[in-house]
Amino acid sequence: MLDEKKDTKEYHSNVKVRTSRTVLERFSRKKITESLIKETQIDEETASDVSLEVEKELGRLNLEYVTAPLIREITNVKLLERGMEKERARYTRLGMPVYDVKNLIEFGSKENANLQYNPESIHKLLADEVSKEYALISLLPLELADAHMSGEIHIHDLDYFIRPFCFSHDIRFFLKNGFKADGVGNHTAIAGPAKRPEVAFLHAAKVLAAAQTNCAGGQGFSYFNIFLAPYVSDMSYDKVKQLAQMFIYELSQMYVARGGQVVFSSIDCDMLVPKQFKDVPAVLPGGVIKESVTYADFEDEVKVLFNAIVDVYLDGDYIGKPFNFPKFEVQLYPQDIKKGANEDELLKVSELAAKFGTPYYIINQPYMPEFACYQCCSFLMPLDDANTRDDVYDGTLRGGGLQVVTINIPQISYDAKGDDDRFFELLRGRMEKAKDVLLLKREIIDKNLKNNLLPFMNQKVNDGGDRYLEPDKQSYIIGLVGMNEAVKAHTGEELHESDNAWRFALKIMKKMKDIVAEFREET
Repeated sequence: MLDEKKDTKEYHSNVKVRTSRTVLERFSRKKITESLIKETQIDEETASDVSLEVEKELGRLNLEYVTAPLIREITNVKLLERGMEKERARYTRLGMPVYDVKNLIEFGSKENANLQYNPESIHKLLADEVSKEYALISLLPLELADAHMSGEIHIHDLDYFIRPFCFSHDIRFFLKNGFKADGVGNHTAIAGPAKRPEVAFLHAAKVLAAAQTNCAGGQGFSYFNIFLAPYVSDMSYDKVKQLAQMFIYELSQMYVARGGQVVFSSIDCDMLVPKQFKDVPAVLPGGVIKESVTYADFEDEVKVLFNAIVDVYLDGDYIGKPFNFPKFEVQLYPQDIKKGANEDELLKVSELAAKFGTPYYIINQPYMPEFACYQCCSFLMPLDDANTRDDVYDGTLRGGGLQVVTINIPQISYDAKGDDDRFFELLRGRMEKAKDVLLLKREIIDKNLKNNLLPFMNQKVNDGGDRYLEPDKQSYIIGLVGMNEAVKAHTGEELHESDNAWRFALKIMKKMKDIVAEFREET
């Protein structure tokens, strides 16, 4: 401990400090002491000793002025000299080197193909770095942060770790209740239930734009043309196509998503009314519901709207480019195809696939859930467990993925060195880490909902107070990467080269499925 009775004038400096609040202030050792106590929870005596050492160092440097970041850097060094690594981690400053910021501003980044080089994207990328560092340093335990940084697992969207990942919406909720872009109506105008078809389609586009401010990933509508079919009743085909065109152009031109990009969006469409909705009372213009009018009454409108949407995609934009958003997901039912149903629609969708590659096919199989949403063109998320029969009838059939963690399978092969037992031991360990990340994410999202940090997702959907997003009703996704490479490294052969390689891959998949089932039981 420094002798405070000693004349400290040699340490004291009258330099001005350029603070993080962008004002000049006279240096004050007391402020360092107070910030150490507040941010690191060390005792006052230790904090005072550290701040005295910092003052001494500044006096030795004899600078005309210093910055708050420099003072913090010196303080962190003093903490490390005392072996206080955890306290240093709490006290560290997040950000980027000036050189990296300059390069980002002058040359941009090619990491995300959806981001244009513009001031808004630069602002986003700068913020991303701070958010990512915060997640790794402050939110994630050291073991999980190290697992991500060493490539054992990949935690998706770390720059948005305080938000849910993707979400599938039920447009009926907004057709019944109107639309608040901010979730509460304090900062935006409040619209009532749409009475006209144009308004209904515009509300649909705006819902996806508003929701992305609370989420990290894609936004979509399940059963899109089914739920909007009542709004195109008795309309000519040209008018229906105009509505579809307006909606698709809106989502292809609303350049307002994270960092200046269009909303990563999708629509899930059917060629007919699925049996599970035939007896469900339809939401009619103005949010009106008549028990005697069900979606089965709008079979023709469902087909007309489906064809109109496909035709808009086939036309492309003004110069003939394909529409990249919203992603177009088409529900297919093998039993209907065998019966020759919807042949014209199938041919038209096939034409679209051949021309632009636009459609994503959802081929419904007997083992698949009756209600499901499909996000980001790759994630199947069951809605059966997350939603009740009331949700189906009340227009609150919703769900999504809270977080995705990917397991690096080839790295496991490398570490296992051909030992099967070792391989599956490592696989379980990495899946345990993935589970811990997912459970931590659940805690964070639940806390943020309670703090109203996610106002759009915090809207109440019924008199029971259920939130629009309920963490326990979301999917927690564990994925894998590099199966073929892993199998080759472990067996010496690629998947297609031998039954042995192929069967080992199946064994990996079955083991992962079994482990996930265990996790589901545990949690």
